Amino acid sequence: MYEDAVKTLTAEVLPVDAVDTTVTWTVSDTTGTYVTYAVNDEANTITFTGVSNGTFNVFATADGADAGTTVVSSTIVVTVKDVSEKVISATYTTGFEAADGFTAGQTYNNQTVAYTGAASYQWGTYYGTPATTGFITGAQSLQMRYYTTAPTNYGYTFTNFETENISRVEFSAKKYTAASTLTFSVSISIDGGTTWVGVETFTPSSTTATAYVYNVPAAYQYEKAMVKISMATTTVVDRLTIDDVTIFTIA
Repeated sequence: MYEDAVKTLTAEVLPVDAVDTTVTWTVSDTTGTYVTYAVNDEANTITFTGVSNGTFNVFATADGADAGTTVVSSTIVVTVKDVSEKVISATYTTGFEAADGFTAGQTYNNQTVAYTGAASYQWGTYYGTPATTGFITGAQSLQMRYYTTAPTNYGYTFTNFETENISRVEFSAKKYTAASTLTFSVSISIDGGTTWVGVETFTPSSTTATAYVYNVPAAYQYEKAMVKISMATTTVVDRLTIDDVTIFTIA
């Protein structure tokens, strides 16, 4: 981890039906030189916030054991690196083109998520599709829609794959109706798409494509995460078109 990072460790006691599945955490950095930390006893987690570069040990000890078994302690070595060593680079990019495995469609009101893209890098889209109409660059963009006939159904799209250590996401986007009050949000999920966190809202002011940057909150930068882009707020028929998505990760 780096000095500006937040990292959580989770301990699991086996078997899962043991009488006592709690653990005690011990940290050798007793002075808080390298990290500060907080323990969640109910979740068996310890969360570190980087302070300064250095190395220390973390011990997770099972609090109890069934008759005839041994209480086990595990040791984890944690290294905090100087923030100047951080390397951020583009590790995934797509323009939703046919060459990337995306198939353009003409169905924009799909009420079940449609998946398209290369096998290991599919995107799932609700109320939308890769499209050749109104594209931003190349020959295709990904387009989400909103219809007043279905006022609660706002289009969204998400990566149906996880990327580790995301720093930021860059992309271009535009709306279709100049007078609309359309906004859209970008968020991430670190639990496989069950919940979405780190929500940031953007307001496109033009029907011309604009570059956007979503910075992943520090607390989630060292997780495996999915990325989601969602339409919101508009009350008139509208579209959100996105293109040239690049995901940057921390090495």
